[in-house]
Amino acid sequence: MKFNWVNEDYPSSCPVYFELAYLNLFAAQNRSTAKVLRIESGQGVAWLPLELRQIGPDRWEASSAYGYGGLFSAAAVQVSLHEWHHLMDFLASQKIICVFLRHAPFLQNHLFWPTEKRTTNRKTYARTLQSESTLAGLCADIDQKLRWSIHAALRQNLQVEFHGGPNWNRQDVAAFYDIYQRLMHEKQTNPFYVFSEQFLLDHATAFGAQCELALVRNAETRQIMAGAIFLLDKKDDDNWVHYHLSASERSASSGQAVELLVASAIVHYGNRGYRHLHLGGGHSLEETDGLSRFKKKFSTSILNYEISTWICDEQAYMVERNRLALQHPSHFLIHDSRGAM
Repeated sequence: MKFNWVNEDYPSSCPVYFELAYLNLFAAQNRSTAKVLRIESGQGVAWLPLELRQIGPDRWEASSAYGYGGLFSAAAVQVSLHEWHHLMDFLASQKIICVFLRHAPFLQNHLFWPTEKRTTNRKTYARTLQSESTLAGLCADIDQKLRWSIHAALRQNLQVEFHGGPNWNRQDVAAFYDIYQRLMHEKQTNPFYVFSEQFLLDHATAFGAQCELALVRNAETRQIMAGAIFLLDKKDDDNWVHYHLSASERSASSGQAVELLVASAIVHYGNRGYRHLHLGGGHSLEETDGLSRFKKKFSTSILNYEISTWICDEQAYMVERNRLALQHPSHFLIHDSRGAM
């Protein structure tokens, strides 16, 4: 195998989570360094996008960006255990002492790696999209309880709007962010998963038309009840839309508003020619939490979300874990275990 760090020799047809714009956006947010490792073998070429963070004198740790990552390749790459050890040796030579990968369920790219080098973390949910569909047609094919909830949202004069990245209204973003921030505070969400209002706006700048803000609004009062950001892959024969993040008001009708939002997205993106909607996962592998149950209602397939935690230089890794006090010793990444998330 051959390894090279690259900035330009990178596929333009990769999913949005693998694009340099995405990697650079989140690296800036996390004050880390965005790098892409090009891996060449007899089976073809693959790319591994990473965020690198310095955690000690000439020592670094690497991870996938927020969301999903792992290996991207158009070829049917299969990394052997021997090749994996070769990769660990290379990364160690680059002073990278550990790696945390969030594999992409919609690519099933965890299958590129040896079984013993990855672990199932939870399930995620996806739906196949159809063109020339309508909300009425979708409601006729879904569970009766879900259909009732969507109809209830419509009776409350709720409607869904989709705004492309270049056309976001600052007041709408501020209203959505207010909902998002209150929800994150109520849920006591890990700060790593809580973003600023400016960072949401930066999505629109970075991705343009590949990023849409969906808003559920009361048609009479114009109040925003819920919203979501969707990321769109570039068009190809098997393109995906990704339910990136969302928030809704804590009210009796909020669940109905979000169900209307997702149902409308299924129709909206299917009619635009997209093939799949990835809804993401819930909070547990057992699928017993409310978020898992919500997303499962809309899914036509369930995917494994797998992660990998690799130590490239065990001695250096242990030195760094012991060098400073750990506030969260159960975390794998040293930066996170030190409480600097």
